[in-house]
Amino acid sequence: MEEMLPVLRSLKCATTALCGESGVSSSMIYPVTATLLTKHLPVAPEESKKVAEYKQTDEVESAKKVLFIASFLDPRHKHLKFANDALRDAVKARVKELLSALAVGADAKPEITEEDSSESESAGGSSAGGSAAGGSAAGGSAAAKRPRYDNKSAMLTLFGEEYHAETPVMPEMELSHYCDEKCIAPHLDPLDWWRVNETKYERLAQLARSYLCVPATSVPSERVFSAAGLILNRLRSCLHPDHVDQLIFLNNN
Repeated sequence: MEEMLPVLRSLKCATTALCGESGVSSSMIYPVTATLLTKHLPVAPEESKKVAEYKQTDEVESAKKVLFIASFLDPRHKHLKFANDALRDAVKARVKELLSALAVGADAKPEITEEDSSESESAGGSSAGGSAAGGSAAGGSAAAKRPRYDNKSAMLTLFGEEYHAETPVMPEMELSHYCDEKCIAPHLDPLDWWRVNETKYERLAQLARSYLCVPATSVPSERVFSAAGLILNRLRSCLHPDHVDQLIFLNNN
């Protein structure tokens, strides 16, 4: 057991990193696993046979692709240093496909047919005619209701809302700019980074919300069950369900 202490110490650090209840997602699984295999658990010639056998494990490339996508969308691990070049290219290609599909759904707009345009023109003409007919009777009130412009409303009326709108970025360019960004430190929260950059990478931010919300382990939910077992015991079996929910909520918040 003393020979196993260095190995178990590294595993304890990995468990602590993965089992937190805030800021943890599936994007951490393979970076942590690869770091353990390459840095903390390599087989050394001076080790005993039992320690060497304990360190033998599967390769990281046996991972499911969804976990690699989550790591790529995490600004801490987007370089995918734990993967080979072929796997990095495959992950980027898959993210590019997801962005293209997302762009089609986001940019699709209903088409205006000729019938719709003719109806709007006729409606505008009838309203114009009606206003011309009643122009003499409401001349004084129309003059009184002339809009008054301040500087802000005048500039918006002059240039329009679309004047300052940025040209939409293509998915390929958005992905390329994201890859060129520097990775943030491992101890920083990737969700804070996405809050700051979600307007810069709109489509990638949508993917990040979908992939980074998956917890790495079931430890947080197991803790809730353990707390519920301590709260609702045989001496407190008559607690109302609403009170149990409130007590569990207070215990975990």
